[in-house]
Amino acid sequence: IPPTRDFGIGIPEVMAPPLILCHPASQDCRVWENQRDAFAQAGFRVIGYSRRGHGHSEIGPVGKSGTTVDDLRNLMQALSIDRAQMLGAAAGGITALGFVTMYPDRVDRLILAGTIFAPNEEEWRAMHARLCIAKVRHAASQEFLERGPSSRASHYEGVERFANLSRQAIGSKGGFTQPTGSFVSWKTLRDVRA
Repeated sequence: IPPTRDFGIGIPEVMAPPLILCHPASQDCRVWENQRDAFAQAGFRVIGYSRRGHGHSEIGPVGKSGTTVDDLRNLMQALSIDRAQMLGAAAGGITALGFVTMYPDRVDRLILAGTIFAPNEEEWRAMHARLCIAKVRHAASQEFLERGPSSRASHYEGVERFANLSRQAIGSKGGFTQPTGSFVSWKTLRDVRA
């Protein structure tokens, strides 16, 4: 396996159907702490991992960080998983979406939560540029971007926990980004049957 080693919340019931949890960009596998037991009790083999540069995972050699899709494929191979259900939140959903377009036969179901899909198409890039999101995104905190208004208002402790997990997940590796490694367009999505 490439340096994606933090399988901190895996539940080892090997015969249960695997559910791979892909975390948001601001987090690592610990973001799933409140959900993992419920998923395991529902009968899943729960696999949470931290992408490169998140939590205790390494970044890897300079210039050879691989892609999030390749790392996910290698993780499945190392755990002897042929097919899995995937749940991706935010940027984790982008990894899962890229994976299902490249390896549709390896995904039983795909669940996306809070994932903003950006198709690799000129029309989409032009519209995104007109919205000026990139110019103002830095002004909002991760808690604001990744937690809805009702969640922030009604669960202050959860917002604080989210912020602490975010600081721990990114730590000194802040700013590291890894390419997804897939070409996702509206056409490739229409062909997916997960």
